[in-house]
Amino acid sequence: MANLGNSDITFVPTAGRTRIIGRLRYVPGRMSLGNGSKFYPSGGITPLPSKFGMYSHIDSIAIQGPGSRGILWEYSRNSDKLKGYVSTKDTPFLVVEEVQSFTAAGVTDPLSYIPAYIVAIQDNGATGELYDVIPVGKTPLANEAAVNFATGVLTLGGITVVGTVKVTYIPADDSGLWDSGNQVIDESLTAASSKVILNNKACAIQNVYNSTDGVIRTPVGDDQAVGASSWKVVDSAQGITEIALNGGDNGDTILVTYIKMSGLDVTVFPYVPSAAITLSAEAINFLGTTGYKGIAIPGLGTRVVGLDGVSGIHSIKLGGPSLTVANGKARWDPQLNKITAAETTDVTTFRIPLLLQDPDFRSMASSRELRVTEAPSLSAVDVIVTGW
Repeated sequence: MANLGNSDITFVPTAGRTRIIGRLRYVPGRMSLGNGSKFYPSGGITPLPSKFGMYSHIDSIAIQGPGSRGILWEYSRNSDKLKGYVSTKDTPFLVVEEVQSFTAAGVTDPLSYIPAYIVAIQDNGATGELYDVIPVGKTPLANEAAVNFATGVLTLGGITVVGTVKVTYIPADDSGLWDSGNQVIDESLTAASSKVILNNKACAIQNVYNSTDGVIRTPVGDDQAVGASSWKVVDSAQGITEIALNGGDNGDTILVTYIKMSGLDVTVFPYVPSAAITLSAEAINFLGTTGYKGIAIPGLGTRVVGLDGVSGIHSIKLGGPSLTVANGKARWDPQLNKITAAETTDVTTFRIPLLLQDPDFRSMASSRELRVTEAPSLSAVDVIVTGW
């Protein structure tokens, strides 16, 4: 994907207004940039002095007004870059089944927003395959997606032909619980005594990955035994989160991606570290059962876990509202506040961490820098450039 650069900036000086005072040049004019197809580069755009009629350096670019879509452009003398800021909040709380294309190698186009937490990844193939999230840079196996949380690009495993994928996720916010600064990506820990202890208390865990073996670990309920390829949360009132592992993981490097509890205001958004949920016909309708009008967000990433009537353990992948449920595939309907399963042996209970959030209470920050997944449309602004 191409990024905006100096060649994408057009500057037309105002006729007869250039001034030279000693070694200082003062040049007012009209600057245009953006085309709606090239992406904003990380850290901003680097303009060359010659673009503005300068010989060797730019002292300042004073921008006289906002560009299109309310983008405020600013020149940073510390980094010598033009930075774009969105002055109004335009990030949704939840994106449901955003469709993105992927190549024959399984690499998707960037998501529309930087993801903070992913609930479901489902391809549009005939069987609607679901995917677990693994760390970026790791080789995804079939039904795994390596997610770059900095760019929103996914790499799907087991892909040989082009197609599309539907992703349900919570975008990174400007502050609070879903702020990217409250997200811990691939925290590296060494398993010992059949466990790892996170450096922060977690309220939602995206994934647990054994980097030594190159294998994702799947969650089970906190009241279940941990098998050779699984893990469970052991929550502590002392302000830590412990991940219980199988003894076979001892000595291995474990990578954990999660959302820190420190960003959660439990006086506004209830958090249940281990919700024991009785299902009716393999489904739970949170609105009908609890009356809570916010969204009940599963806290184990792309999975829910539970038991059937004969104590069989179920670790089930989640899909979005369009999913046809089947064995190993549960549907999350956030608009209905409902989770539905269809296991071969009926699952009767879920036991999962739950975040109860009202989207109307998202923080309302005044501005944020453009993200690398955004392609600013063409805008023209009046500027005054000084330099030499």
